[in-house]
Amino acid sequence: AKPQIYRTIRLLSIALSLSTLLLIWYLGQRLYGDWAAVLGAFFFAASPAAIQLAHFATVDGLHALLCLGAFALSLRALGRSDWPAYALAGVVIGAAGAVRLNGLLIGPVLVVGYLLRHGGLRALATTPFPWIAGGAALFALLLCQPYLVFDPELLFRAETTDDLGFSLQVARGEILRTWTLVDVHTTPYLHYLTHLLPSACGWPLTLGFFAAIGHALWRRKSGLLLLFCGLYFAQVGGLHTKHVRYLLPLLPFLCLLTADFLVELIAHRRRLGLALGGVLAFYTGFYGLAFARIYTIEDSRIQAARLVSERVPPGRVIGFERGGFSMDALVRGPRNPTRQLNVTALFEARGYTTCRADMDYLDSRLKDLDYIALIDVNRYRQFTAVPDLTPTAAAFYQRLVAGELGFRVEAQFKNYPSFMGVDFRDDQAEPSFIGYDHPTVYVLARESPDAVNAGLERLGRDLDQDPRCPDAALREVVTALQAEDLPRAEKRLLPLVQTYPHVAIVPLLLAEI
Repeated sequence: AKPQIYRTIRLLSIALSLSTLLLIWYLGQRLYGDWAAVLGAFFFAASPAAIQLAHFATVDGLHALLCLGAFALSLRALGRSDWPAYALAGVVIGAAGAVRLNGLLIGPVLVVGYLLRHGGLRALATTPFPWIAGGAALFALLLCQPYLVFDPELLFRAETTDDLGFSLQVARGEILRTWTLVDVHTTPYLHYLTHLLPSACGWPLTLGFFAAIGHALWRRKSGLLLLFCGLYFAQVGGLHTKHVRYLLPLLPFLCLLTADFLVELIAHRRRLGLALGGVLAFYTGFYGLAFARIYTIEDSRIQAARLVSERVPPGRVIGFERGGFSMDALVRGPRNPTRQLNVTALFEARGYTTCRADMDYLDSRLKDLDYIALIDVNRYRQFTAVPDLTPTAAAFYQRLVAGELGFRVEAQFKNYPSFMGVDFRDDQAEPSFIGYDHPTVYVLARESPDAVNAGLERLGRDLDQDPRCPDAALREVVTALQAEDLPRAEKRLLPLVQTYPHVAIVPLLLAEI
């Protein structure tokens, strides 16, 4: 039954993606003409973000299609004066909002378009069409999500990771999770422009987007399209969590804006327009082909698992990490015992342990391990991004992969986007963008128990000198406490309140004194 389920899901994803391309072409033809429609559809089809999400039945593909459909139907309704057109636009707006609430942002676009065409706010009191669209959107939203009426508390419940309230707290950064650590030191809004858009479609097309937006503003055209892009980006760009897939609903509109810009540039400055359009089309198409080639190569996790099954002798203990991109399912079996490294415990216990206590925990997890199978975007990238929050975990992963903890890298597997011998090395791209289909997998083998012990001792000594660890300062406090010199202990502790605000033992000792 599983292969049939997978095929059905893949066919659904393909249908959604092809429908999105047809809608882009339709909208481009309606707004800008045939050439812009074809070019805009090509840019979207060749974008790695669109290619990737076309292979996975995630919510993003459906959301992008419904947002695009709602916008197209809104434009159609604005050009007519019959209530069925507005009702249909409202239904699709509600459906987009039922998939993700920010799909309702098409609603303000429809209302603004109506007010601009019918004389301002007075039109709301004299004509029923915007109210018909709003009622239809509300009906569709409640039909798809009836709990909004019958159990509205579900919207805010945050008891499990499946609850919307919990997800919103994670997205806003109110709750930190291991997979959101890479976002801690990123800049809202700017990070999308400097890191995520280039991953989604390449730097040339990203720069083309900026030029196209400037062109549209200068020419005072595509106002409703720009309005939706601005509303959507204002909502998504400020979130703590930042993923390439969040950009998918924006890509069709940005691609159409860029296509229109190029067509107009060709009309007025033919050579420059053809040269710029050729560069954008060539690079984007080349990058898209390189990314699509990932799906013609065996997944790096399967390659690593095959090497483990061939080289690791029976009975040897294999360590792995839990998480969304774990090697668990591929290395677990009766042939070899397995053990979770579970370094996540250091993150979950932050503030209630010291670096030395963390080292004792790591020593217990590495004990008797013969091999380790790690995926770079599963824990390595997350912890090394925040050495200020988890200094022990960050140093542990850096040294483990560098071969400084008594384990050597036996093999490394990575499928880069590649075409005609040109590799797009994206090791530093957003983790989920890599983790879906082309992460780096390390298979590490232990050199000897003595080498592991020596590596951990060196790490412990270095952490003792690390100012991000409170151990050295606390050791002075403990010495004063053992001598029953409470004033000196308190004097040593007081500066630590500011230096280590999240270390719970500091206020605890102050309270005891």
